[in-house]
Amino acid sequence: MKISFIGGGNMASAIISGLKQKGFDTGNISVVELDASKREALTQEFGVQTTEHLPSVVNADVVVLAVKPQQLRDIAIFLASFLKQQLVISIAAGISCAALQRWLNGYNAIVRVMPNTPAQIQAGVSGLYAAAGVSLEQREQADQLLAAAGSTLW
Repeated sequence: MKISFIGGGNMASAIISGLKQKGFDTGNISVVELDASKREALTQEFGVQTTEHLPSVVNADVVVLAVKPQQLRDIAIFLASFLKQQLVISIAAGISCAALQRWLNGYNAIVRVMPNTPAQIQAGVSGLYAAAGVSLEQREQADQLLAAAGSTLW
């Protein structure tokens, strides 16, 4: 599974850290992050690929939207033309699946998740919700990804 995170903040780092601790090949993780110092830190700490270019998510199986809620609309509108069959996971608080689907031009392979701060020490509990367009395989991918930061609950 190839994973692209859009945003390299605390929650993205927590999930990546958990994946690395569970033996996931971090060479299959890329992070789109505008801040050059964050990109450098993510590469040094986790061995992930980093970039500031959003179209790099095209080759991912899973795209994790890990940006501030106020940034999500513009990113989703731009991202819409690059999505083919990827699972989109949003960890942005307060943004509904309906809003994401609208911004992504009707794309509906979306899982919405709300991790909590103990995820930063792999002791979190994440509540997940799958839109109608999410396959069983994609639900399993989402569960595997978030289980790296603690327990999951659908």
